[in-house]
Amino acid sequence: MTTDREPPNHDKLTCYVNYRCRRPACVERYNERTRERLQSQASGEWDRLVDAQPVKDHVKKLIDAGGTPHAIMALSGVGSCAIRSLLPPGHPSRIRHGHRVTRETAERILAVAEIDVTPPLINACGTARRTQALVASGWPIIYLAEPLGFNKKYIYEFLKRASAPGGAEACARTAQRVALAYEDLSSKRPAKSGISKRSVASARRYAASRRWPDVAYWADRMDVIDDPDFEPLYGVTRRELVAQDASWVMRTTGADKTTAAERLGVTRSYIEHAFREYPQYALDTAA
Repeated sequence: MTTDREPPNHDKLTCYVNYRCRRPACVERYNERTRERLQSQASGEWDRLVDAQPVKDHVKKLIDAGGTPHAIMALSGVGSCAIRSLLPPGHPSRIRHGHRVTRETAERILAVAEIDVTPPLINACGTARRTQALVASGWPIIYLAEPLGFNKKYIYEFLKRASAPGGAEACARTAQRVALAYEDLSSKRPAKSGISKRSVASARRYAASRRWPDVAYWADRMDVIDDPDFEPLYGVTRRELVAQDASWVMRTTGADKTTAAERLGVTRSYIEHAFREYPQYALDTAA
C-alpha cells in the first residue's frame, strides 16, 4: 500500500518544480515567477545575478586570513544569511548555498580586502587552552602538529610561552586554525583514530602533570575558554584552595593562622596541613 506524500513548502517554487504540485495557487506562483524572469531577460535586467563561485573563493580567502562571518558582514553590509551561504565547506556557520548572487552582493563582498579582516596579534590564551585540552584528552602533541598546522617543536615552545607570566600572543589565522581543529578532534576518541593506547595514556599523564583541563572540562565553559581572566580550577583539591586562600588572607591582612582559619571556616590544624602539602603558599606567612 502506498500513500501520496504531502508536498512541502507550498510557498516556494520547489513545491511546483521538485514535487510536481499542481495546486492552483502553486501553479500561479510558478507562472508569475516565470513571467517576471522573461520580462527581466527582455529588459536586460536579468544580469543582476552573477556566478557565486568567485565570491565564495574570496570569502574563503577572507576566512583563511582570520576573518569571521560577523566581520565580513559588518564590513560589506551584506546580510548574515547571504554571508553564511558563501562560507567554505566545513565551516560551522555554513548553510545551504546557491550558485548565483546579486551583483550588488558580489561587489560589496569583493570590495572587502584581506587586510581589512585580519586583526593584529591576539591573546593566545584560548589557543593554548584548546591545545592543552586535546593533549589532556589523549591526543599526543606529535599527532597534533599536522591538524593544528604547527611544527611539533613549536607546539612545545608555544605552550611553554603561554604558561609563562603574561602569557603569549598568536595571530588570528593561527587561533582560527586551532579552533577549527579543536572542534573536529574534541568529538573524536584518539584510540579510534589510530593512536595507540600507550600514546594516549602518555599524553594524558603529560597533561595531568601540568594540570591541563581536558575537553570534558571545557565543554560547559566554552564561553570563557578565551578569557585570560578566567582561572580554571582543574585538578585543584580543597586543601590546595584553602592553602591559597589562607596565604592570601595572611599576606593581605596580617592575620595569623588562627584568625585565617576562623575566616575560612576551617581549623588551624587544617591550614597547617595544607601549608605542609603545598609549601609554595606558606612562604613568608605569619605564624
